[in-house]
Amino acid sequence: MTAGRSALARGFLLFAVALVTGGASLASDRVGIRAAEHEGFARFVFDWPAPVAFTTTSRGRNLSVRFDRSLRADPKAITRKLRNYVAGARLSDDRMSVDIVLKEAYRLETFAMGNAVVFDLRPIEGAVAMRAGVQRTGYADRSRSADKGPPGLPVRVGQHSKYLRLVFDWTKPVNYKVRETAAGVQMRFARDARIDMAALRKDLPPELATAEARSDAGALVLTLPRKPGQRIRHFKSGTKVVLDFLQDAGKTAAAPVAEAKAEPAPKAPERATPPPPDEAPPPVAAPVPAVQEGSPVIAAAAAETPADGAAATNDGAADVAGAKITAAEGGKKGVSLVFEWPEPVGAAVFQREPYVWIVFDKRAQLNLASLRDAGAEAIDLIEQLPVGTGTVVRLIPKPGLSPAVDLEGANWVVRFRKSTISPQVPIVLRVRPETAEGTQLELPVSEFGRIIHIPDPDVGDMIVAVTLRAPGHGVAGHRRYPEFGLLASAQGIGIETLSDDLEIRDAGDRGVVVSAPGGLHISAVSEGAEKSSSFLGPRIFNLGNWFHGKNEPFIPARQAMFESVVDAAAERRDDARLDLARFYFARGYAPEALGVLRTIEFANPDMASLPEFRALKGALQVYMGRPYEARKALLDPSMDQYQEISLWRGSMFLQSGEATKAAAHFRSGEPVLQSYPEPLKSKLAIELTEASLADLDLESATVWLDQLASSIDKMPRDLAARVVYNQGVLARDSRKLDDAVALWSKARNGRDRWAAAHAEYALIDLGLQQETITPDEAIERLDRLRYQWRGDDLELSVLDRLGNLYLAKHDFRRGLNTLRTAVTYFPEKEQAKTIAQTMTEAFRKLHLAGESNLLPPLKALALYDDFRELTPAGPEGDLMIQRLADRLVAVDLLDRASGLLSHQVRYRLKGEERARVGAKLALIMLLDRNPKGALSALRNSFHPNLPPDIEDDRRRIRAKATMDLARFDEAIALLAGDVSREADLLRANIYWSTKDYGEAAKVLQRLSGDPQDEAAYPEEQARYILSWAVALRLKRDEAGLKMLRDLYGPGMNKGNLAAAFAYISSESPESAKSVEEMSQRIVQGDKFEAFLRNYRERLMKPLAASPKDAGGSGAPAAGESAPPTGRLASPPAQNANPAAIPPPPPPPRG
Repeated sequence: MTAGRSALARGFLLFAVALVTGGASLASDRVGIRAAEHEGFARFVFDWPAPVAFTTTSRGRNLSVRFDRSLRADPKAITRKLRNYVAGARLSDDRMSVDIVLKEAYRLETFAMGNAVVFDLRPIEGAVAMRAGVQRTGYADRSRSADKGPPGLPVRVGQHSKYLRLVFDWTKPVNYKVRETAAGVQMRFARDARIDMAALRKDLPPELATAEARSDAGALVLTLPRKPGQRIRHFKSGTKVVLDFLQDAGKTAAAPVAEAKAEPAPKAPERATPPPPDEAPPPVAAPVPAVQEGSPVIAAAAAETPADGAAATNDGAADVAGAKITAAEGGKKGVSLVFEWPEPVGAAVFQREPYVWIVFDKRAQLNLASLRDAGAEAIDLIEQLPVGTGTVVRLIPKPGLSPAVDLEGANWVVRFRKSTISPQVPIVLRVRPETAEGTQLELPVSEFGRIIHIPDPDVGDMIVAVTLRAPGHGVAGHRRYPEFGLLASAQGIGIETLSDDLEIRDAGDRGVVVSAPGGLHISAVSEGAEKSSSFLGPRIFNLGNWFHGKNEPFIPARQAMFESVVDAAAERRDDARLDLARFYFARGYAPEALGVLRTIEFANPDMASLPEFRALKGALQVYMGRPYEARKALLDPSMDQYQEISLWRGSMFLQSGEATKAAAHFRSGEPVLQSYPEPLKSKLAIELTEASLADLDLESATVWLDQLASSIDKMPRDLAARVVYNQGVLARDSRKLDDAVALWSKARNGRDRWAAAHAEYALIDLGLQQETITPDEAIERLDRLRYQWRGDDLELSVLDRLGNLYLAKHDFRRGLNTLRTAVTYFPEKEQAKTIAQTMTEAFRKLHLAGESNLLPPLKALALYDDFRELTPAGPEGDLMIQRLADRLVAVDLLDRASGLLSHQVRYRLKGEERARVGAKLALIMLLDRNPKGALSALRNSFHPNLPPDIEDDRRRIRAKATMDLARFDEAIALLAGDVSREADLLRANIYWSTKDYGEAAKVLQRLSGDPQDEAAYPEEQARYILSWAVALRLKRDEAGLKMLRDLYGPGMNKGNLAAAFAYISSESPESAKSVEEMSQRIVQGDKFEAFLRNYRERLMKPLAASPKDAGGSGAPAAGESAPPTGRLASPPAQNANPAAIPPPPPPPRG
């Protein structure tokens, strides 16, 4: 009580002086209040902005603290944090006193630390100060004494930004089950315990305040409500069990429940209070001198303070009270170093030979002089390194001594004893190969502190320390990777960097993440993987126990399991059935195991909702080759905590054709595979090898194939054959082609159909690459193989290769049919998308690059009709249709050409392009003597404001159609004002049809051009002149004929049509009537076809580019395809085209 009385007296004296001098508080100070329960005592602290005097008065369970200044604070924080000690607290009306009601009588100790006033409540010696079950943190049921009923279970509550966390601090590992319903969550622990529910409800948010706990047949059952649709997750961390209620995205998290701190470490997230240590804290023998806030004190581990305690250092340095040497177990010497901090800080303690490094994430200067003397028997060297972001001490312990770490209140205790360095709670190492940034290493940690970079003055490289506030959490064993090394630690994480690109960051809920650009290169199979399996995180499949005797035969073991199910009580029967399913699974009998699980699902839906049940069912579905059924169970985020699940995810992705994902997951889970029994181990190892080969990870494939080959004689026939096949794949990828052929030939000739089919395909593929077989031989063998193995990726590959070989031979129908079969059978496969692109490209080349010219037009049309769905959208597809139509027109398949273009006009084209192609369609219908269809095509493709050239073409075609329907006046009206050559051709036809030879002669005169004397007329112009002569003869215009002979006779007499011209235009023919009859016969057969022949010639020319597409000439370059504008060719220049009316043949001589 000396410390309390001296502090009380000192405070009273200061208070009295203040009264005498008349000093009065002019304004209330804002004061922070911190409180926490520690092992064996409770502490509350008033954080003033400046030093303050105070007095305390204690009467029974009533405690009053009066300060010399008024304060603004909320004393209820003391009640909330010290509910096992304090019943209530209030601020007086004058705001200068805090009145506290204690639950029991406690010994009060007070002292000042700078601006802080500290109060400790400790049990009175000889009295029962604390009831059974009181813990440093959490809530245990204190309604019964320690010697009655089950033990108390502390429960910690922590509010995080994205979730609310409940931590059940079991002292020993415990199994549990979680049942989720729409309205709540039920946790059933395999052992009974007591939870102080009244205290727990106070720290839970209002929506969880109806939580209840009960005992049921030796088990603890906790029921908690939850919001509709709210997700939960749960997992084990050492002996603790964690339950998280995940927040909805975008919602603001509630205020943290964790204890308030005056100076939290940078970037440290709010976390639940750490679990209590087993050791009792050192009692305080005397008041500790005031130190600057944030400076630690290194003190003795025992109650006594050395007589020669070090003096306080300058500049705010910490006082050194010394280190007392205590006897370790077995009489061996050891030493304990106590680092006393005024507030919680994170720590890391790890070993990098020959040093042990002790790192804190708060900066302080330490006086180590007394430590060197006190620890001489256990420590050879101790020094502090200058690091600006924290406190770093390194020391060399005596050989055989290693550190262990505990946390007592805010004090870190580092004990050196005869042992190897190891943590109390190993941190799980999770390889994450599936991230977008490449392979990463995750270390899920509790109560993250800070990341501190420390230069190693001896080695010259950089060490990265990750401090944690959860005691005893560290990395078990030294692990070395290509880019970094994980140092063995008793607390926190130590990383030696081997690459400048290494990145270490706090990833929030994921913990600490180690990454590098392009991903880490973590070894595929590490030595001692089986020994280190305990450090791979929690296991969800306990296959060693489920196997039920390594050497026990299957039949007796199964019989014993059957008897267990029969003999089980009704309420335990489903548990016995689950054990039977586990037994089947471990022994490799997947169908039987799945059947048992379905029985359980029907009888006990609650058990079927357990994570272990769902994981087991997913693994069995994968084992049976049903990857798509297993996706929901295996890809559930709640399975992410189990590295073992990565094995089954890898198998699932491999079976569904996602080899890259499969390889990434297998790399993450393969260390667990070493502990699997046969035949599971061999089957998964073969799949791991196949995924590695697909991902070109030859190193991993070699390691596993060598391991599999050593036991190939003990494998089932199908697995042994797959090993041989994969050995061939490895030989091929290693460029050992002769070995590959030998191994595949062996597999092909074996009795296993899977290996035989895959080996045959591999031999065909290699033979084509090496040109040891012809394409025809390959087609014959692949055609047989496609029926020998059906239903998986191999059939898809066979169809793909066979279809491409057909296309290469220009067997377009078989090639496209084969590829279509592949796409139809495997629509969900990624390879099927590539095959569909191959079909589209082949179809495009067929109709745009001229390959269809190798086929007769009718076969080309039939091929188009059969694969019409491959027609590309847009201009290329339009051009494809129009070119096919041109081919059909060329061989007079006019109705089929009309059908193609009609579909295009109706469904594919819009606007101006539709009008262009509609004109073309109308022209084809005119060629097919269907003028009504031509008018309908023009009407259905109408579009306003067309360019003049298109509008003119459509008007002339309409005029021709109306002429064919004998609506001559309407046709002439349509041509009014049109002075083009095409219009004159139509006029000539119309006038001839109406026997208006005078008007016809006028038109033909314009078409004949200017006369010439010296040379013969070109044949085309000569035909116009001859037709003009016929018109004049039929009109009996002798004067016109004379003028024609005089002007055009000299030139006509020099050409091939001289005799015909002389006969028609003769001045004194033998019989004028006979000449007229002959002229009628000359033009009768062609007078209706003149216009169409001219346009048909234009129709069959290459399509010209539209003005908006053409950069210069309208015609495409040689070897190129013109854009699919659907436009007719432009009219020829003057005198460049023959007359619309075909020239008559020369009349018979004589």
